[in-house]
Amino acid sequence: MPELCLVKVDAEGYDKEVLKSLKSLLSAYKPVIISECNKNLTPEERTELFEVLDGLGYSIKKLESFEDDAELSSINDPSEMMNWQHFDLLATPH
Repeated sequence: MPELCLVKVDAEGYDKEVLKSLKSLLSAYKPVIISECNKNLTPEERTELFEVLDGLGYSIKKLESFEDDAELSSINDPSEMMNWQHFDLLATPH
């Protein structure tokens, strides 16, 4: 059976809705996820994005760039999603 190892979402603020629609796929395969936290998201939407990923068993990190040696900052609480206006995130299964 083929395995799914990476999901990249860039839906201009609708990333959490895309991820929610993929819950069964994400639960089954536990791929690494690259997504964005769009600058137009409200605090409530940012919290929900965190909770969707956390609820699926993912660790969330702010991705500084797409370089091999990119710095990663852990996001351990939904409130930390408010620390940056717009950023890419890397979610890895626990």
